[in-house]
Amino acid sequence: MLADRLYAAYLNLRYALVNVRTFARAFFSKKPLFLVGCHSPIFAGNALHFLKNTYQFRDATVVGVAPRRSYYLLLKFGLPWVPRKSWMARVLSRRARAAFGTIRPISDIGPEVAGALQVLLWHGMALKGIGLQGKPASCYFPEIDFTIATSPFTSEIQQRAFDLPHSKVICSGEPKTDGFVDADRPDVLKRLGGKYRKFLLYAPTYRDEEFQKPGEINTNVALVDRIVNSPEVSEALLKHNACMIITLHPFVRNLYKKPLEAPFFMSAPLGICTEHLMAAATCLISDYSSVIIDWLLLSRPMILYCPDLEAYKEQRGFPYFDYEETFGGWLAADAGAVAQAIDGALDESRNDAANLEQLRQRFHVHAAGGASLRVFNRVLDEVCRRNRDSVD
Repeated sequence: MLADRLYAAYLNLRYALVNVRTFARAFFSKKPLFLVGCHSPIFAGNALHFLKNTYQFRDATVVGVAPRRSYYLLLKFGLPWVPRKSWMARVLSRRARAAFGTIRPISDIGPEVAGALQVLLWHGMALKGIGLQGKPASCYFPEIDFTIATSPFTSEIQQRAFDLPHSKVICSGEPKTDGFVDADRPDVLKRLGGKYRKFLLYAPTYRDEEFQKPGEINTNVALVDRIVNSPEVSEALLKHNACMIITLHPFVRNLYKKPLEAPFFMSAPLGICTEHLMAAATCLISDYSSVIIDWLLLSRPMILYCPDLEAYKEQRGFPYFDYEETFGGWLAADAGAVAQAIDGALDESRNDAANLEQLRQRFHVHAAGGASLRVFNRVLDEVCRRNRDSVD
């Protein structure tokens, strides 16, 4: 339709204006240039919140390098970016003093950024194997100068996973958890029409089945089906005038194509980032996703729906700590157990605050907020040190 084409042209013009303005500001700036990339099709998580919280800092020029699917999101937040693989990104990459990526800056931004300080904003603290302990194949990034952690416990994991000395792990917390305290968080329940008193967030990790054979039921789809088709889960939600928002991993988000009926909703149409959903949720349902470590900062009820625990343990492994020993009190093996746990979480009859606090202290040394600043300051100090050394 003509209206759609005109609106697309309008957005493309706005994108181009932001890109040109961002490029000019970065190219002519005399401050150190920091580039921020993201491994997922949507600029999210640590990359999004680090950029959002640092681009206005005066001591460096911070710019995102983003794929096309992220343009509207970055425009909505008013953030500076240039397109990935564009001539602007290549030019700025050669001038960058530090490069930040959620998997690997060289792949998240481009090979031209190889001369910059390499900062790995790994997209979640590890439960399952990552890096050198990753399955089905390990990965090693020898060029990485720094990565991040949330506590001494997770710092040791990051050292093992990426073969880094203690001095190269910044115990900063994760920038994405800065989103928990954002002043501009949207009102989630209002966006749902004001019909519900509370909501639960279901955020499962992905299972490596993107390329399953024709006719096979994908596990990622089947797990959601079991929850949304469970009469017990629906009854527990309706009993407490609550609903469930489902946010799927970016790798499998497009696999679930079935329409949902209230009280179940997909997160994508709401246009709210995962961290803002978490900040507003009463309870989290997840499994082996790193979001459960982030969630501990909020000290709220959680449910770990893990009907495939043994299979997942065999497929991905838990090399850093005993998952069942650590999180066993929150495990649910089927939808019926999830429904019972939902009821306990929403009527507040289950009191596991002390156990949650023990876990929070193990996985976190900082409260929510300030992680982006801590990472920024440590990297800026290193950039300045290298400048002094080069002059000497």
